[in-house]
Amino acid sequence: MSDLGIKRLAINGGEPFLYPHILALVEYAGSKNVRCNITSNGMNIHMLSQADIDLLKKFSCEINISVDSMCEEIHNVTRGHKNALANAIKSARLLIKNGIVPIFLTAISKYNYNDLLRSLTEVRKLGVKTVLYQPIISYSNYPDRQTIDNKAELNVSREQVPLLLAELRKILKYEFTHGVKTNVYRLLPWIESYLDFVNGSSQKYFWQKILPVFRCRDIYAIVDIAYDGEVQPCALCTSGIYLSGLREKNLTELWLDAGKNLRAGNEKGNFPSFCNGCCNHFSRNMLYSVFRYPLINYKMFFKVFYLSIRRLFSTLIKQFYPNK
Repeated sequence: MSDLGIKRLAINGGEPFLYPHILALVEYAGSKNVRCNITSNGMNIHMLSQADIDLLKKFSCEINISVDSMCEEIHNVTRGHKNALANAIKSARLLIKNGIVPIFLTAISKYNYNDLLRSLTEVRKLGVKTVLYQPIISYSNYPDRQTIDNKAELNVSREQVPLLLAELRKILKYEFTHGVKTNVYRLLPWIESYLDFVNGSSQKYFWQKILPVFRCRDIYAIVDIAYDGEVQPCALCTSGIYLSGLREKNLTELWLDAGKNLRAGNEKGNFPSFCNGCCNHFSRNMLYSVFRYPLINYKMFFKVFYLSIRRLFSTLIKQFYPNK
């Protein structure tokens, strides 16, 4: 990665801090000028030593913690452990105490859709500055392994969608003058279409109602590597190409080989069914599509432009009133 000029390594959980050599990995990556971003469920971070925390800080490691709600009952149910929220909060406090402010990641579900704003106010009191939301992905991040049964049914139901949209607009208003940032302004243009699809809409792809022309940016920008060393064109797609091939080719060459068919289809507007699971990256891909084809996607262009200007104005307001 260092030789190829790739400067950012994202390590995703689950709980990457279960891996006994993760601090050695962070240190080695840092020595090669590669910065780590670690996504954790927060179960183990609070058990790190001071030396471990100092190492994370030394190499400017970014930490994301998955917290679906600041209500213990909701978060512990969605995460499947009675101590899930308590551990996540202890982990966040330890990081903040040491000058590492984590980002919270929240999966929007039928359990927490009407608790998002209340949780955001509690998150702000905790000292966390950024919360990123996404709906439940019904596809597996490990393409060779099945998701849990009926995973799509964890999403907000069709009847609950208006209440969710109202909650998200309240968050947008709250964010406007308070010291927090979210991705709600990027989520609002497309989340209803995604939930319509999940709840049985007949459309083939969830973005068809909102983007006449869609293209994926991420398959040109991100090298995905699975738990078993498979180099993937995206996190939802297998390739049969593994890191063992580094003996003959470098990482970029393996990645180009892994994704050539997917990229060829993307340029022609042909997408496999698992592209309906890209909702965790869709905001970036939506922006890419809008600015690549602004005339065809003009309705979304104006909607995105308005929300982006509003976001910029909010940022300026908070600079003048930082303590509000």
